[in-house]
Amino acid sequence: MNIVAFFTSSGVPATGLSPTIRVRNVSTGALTVTDQSMAEVGDGFYKYDYATYDPTIDYAIRCDGTVTLPAAERYVYGGNELAEEINEVYTTTQTLTAGNTTIESDISSLTTLTEGISADIVALPELTTDAVWDEPLADHTTPGTYGHELATKADIVASTSTIFTPATSGSVIQGTETSGTWQSTVNRDNIYWNITEDTLTGITVELIFNIPELDRPGILSLFGRYEGQPAGTHYIELWAWNYEVTAWEQLVDVFIPGGSLADAEQVHEYYERNVDRTSNNEVKFRLVHHITNYVGSHNMYIDTVYITSIAVITAEDIANAVWSKTLSGGYTAEYVLLDNNESLKRALGLMHENIYIDNASYDGDNNLVGARVRIYSDAASVGTANNVIGTYTIGSTGSGAGKFTDWAQVKV
Repeated sequence: MNIVAFFTSSGVPATGLSPTIRVRNVSTGALTVTDQSMAEVGDGFYKYDYATYDPTIDYAIRCDGTVTLPAAERYVYGGNELAEEINEVYTTTQTLTAGNTTIESDISSLTTLTEGISADIVALPELTTDAVWDEPLADHTTPGTYGHELATKADIVASTSTIFTPATSGSVIQGTETSGTWQSTVNRDNIYWNITEDTLTGITVELIFNIPELDRPGILSLFGRYEGQPAGTHYIELWAWNYEVTAWEQLVDVFIPGGSLADAEQVHEYYERNVDRTSNNEVKFRLVHHITNYVGSHNMYIDTVYITSIAVITAEDIANAVWSKTLSGGYTAEYVLLDNNESLKRALGLMHENIYIDNASYDGDNNLVGARVRIYSDAASVGTANNVIGTYTIGSTGSGAGKFTDWAQVKV
């Protein structure tokens, strides 16, 4: 099976890269593909032929476009469920020859697949419980209900961006801080936070982050290494504080493998239950030595560590910003938008809300050929010179009693 990734640099398809790929077994957390090279396809696409792919296994896939790309565009990640269905259709259509009459049936099958996916999305509200769907802003605290982790329709079509947040603080709970501090992890600069393993208590390091208000959870990324031997039994686990059950939970068993003499990047997701929305959106992680057989010569080196979060601008955010914004500049005199939502009031006036017509004139057939129209920001001012937000003149040409050939309403 081919795994395909698309990379951009500042929004432009990136070519000439040497990306690598990692694949993990979701159930076990074990790497099944480790930093293998991907072949360039063209136009920013790269592929990896996963020869030992097993469709019965759920995989987590991460592709690294290398440091030549901006940080926000370096990584592409995903899973394999939808990829399997797409690959089936791709493999089938690849074997078709010109004029083959099965093309029509394959297209029909693809249409049925997409209609089924659409139907499943529409049916989602019926699958939710605990009034989650009809209370999208509720902060559910019962484990398993997730509350505002569910996306609304506005969230799905919203504008999003990834925010990178360094640690707010850090501490060594078990082990010895041999060199550097948690502040050494802000930049990738070969200046390390070095923790030496304690022979009685091992290594436990805690890092605290604070993501921006209302951001969705993302990933934790650490660049460094752990030199513990043997690698199969000496490694570092990743834990996070679960605010729903007020306890530490293990996110992944082998987070930093043992026996590493070269730095590598380790990445794992965190979740809404790991964010304390009542305390400045705090997120707490711990790096914990796996076993109790400790060796005083083992060291953990952290060059950089950060977490990401997703800033979402919803339709509601945009509407509120438009309503409250005082607009000025960038408009011609003809189309100037006035402060305090005057443009919206003007639109209401043109729909005959708070409108006043006077200064009428008529032709010999008593046809209205001229008048003044004024629209107002409030009903109490109608007919006065106060709070006028738009003045227009009416003009027409009569063509006999009760008839006109043209009509114009022009803004003064």
